[in-house]
Amino acid sequence: MKKLMPVICIALWAYLLTWVLHEGFAHGGTALMLGAKSIFLSTTYCNYENTDLNEFRNRFVALAGPLISIGTGLIFIIVFRKFNIPDPNTRFFIWLCGYLGVTTGSGYMLALSFANFGDISTFVSGFRLELLLRLAFTVIGYYVYFPAYRQAMTDLDCFLGSDPERSILAKRLLLTSYIAGAAGICLSSLLSPEGVNVLLASAIPSALGGGIWLAMGARYAHKFKAQSRTPRYLIHDRFPLYTALSLVLILYVYIGRGITI
Repeated sequence: MKKLMPVICIALWAYLLTWVLHEGFAHGGTALMLGAKSIFLSTTYCNYENTDLNEFRNRFVALAGPLISIGTGLIFIIVFRKFNIPDPNTRFFIWLCGYLGVTTGSGYMLALSFANFGDISTFVSGFRLELLLRLAFTVIGYYVYFPAYRQAMTDLDCFLGSDPERSILAKRLLLTSYIAGAAGICLSSLLSPEGVNVLLASAIPSALGGGIWLAMGARYAHKFKAQSRTPRYLIHDRFPLYTALSLVLILYVYIGRGITI
């Protein structure tokens, strides 16, 4: 359990930041910028009065979610790849935020473009070339999601190196991140006024679906060959670790219950 605690803490922070960026910064921020008078923000959804904005602006608010998720994810990835951050915990956090952002945004396009709900559906519904747009977003999602997944596994190498238990270490990092992060998002959604409805309609599809590549990576980690020699093991420093863990759990409860802006 001691080896898992840093991963659990980092995953909880990374998932929370990724979902707040998607719901709060992307949807909420765009809605406020375009004229919405008030928004209600939780970990897994953002509500505002659609009548505050015209049809075009409502469509733009919906599309901002996946686009900004991809954009902010790319920023994290650039930081990860361009700067040799010495602290392994910080480096793993940046890696996870980056690829969660890109795969969450592109995953919406890949998996939900033909659904009758979600960000992409809200954007394309009613357009003259709706079917073509849905197909285009699906193709874009495919060509962003899977290259991002492969690159994520390549970049994960610095945490695995030539460790003789490389595959086991990969599963520990990836599966623990997936389970802890998705659990945090799903459980916090139950605290919102919509409760179970939000859990089923938003939290489970986004948290479990958005991070499914982590489970895929754990399953196929043995297929990615070692590129580096010395792995960067995550550090278990008790006081800062449990302080950060306590703080992120408080934030899950606070944001999960909902904030009116």
